[in-house]
Amino acid sequence: MERELKKYATKFPHLQLYKEAITVGYENQTYSRRQLTAPIKQQLEETNQKSSKARDLLLSDHIDPNDYRTIKIACEEKIALLETKLFKCKR
Repeated sequence: MERELKKYATKFPHLQLYKEAITVGYENQTYSRRQLTAPIKQQLEETNQKSSKARDLLLSDHIDPNDYRTIKIACEEKIALLETKLFKCKR
């Protein structure tokens, strides 16, 4: 049975070459998208870190709740804007 199946199996002598060609083609087609999304992702990460730091400062009594609320709202607005930009870039 196994020999019978091997008759129908296709052999790809240049499989590595095909793989490299497809990978290079994909990377070339997605390069501009990756260039657009990288800074947005970086800004998202920084904004999330800022929000987290503000939360830590609130918990350690270094800032009052009103200051934290102001920072949190600003960060949430910026995150929503950045996520919208990121979504539009991925379309």
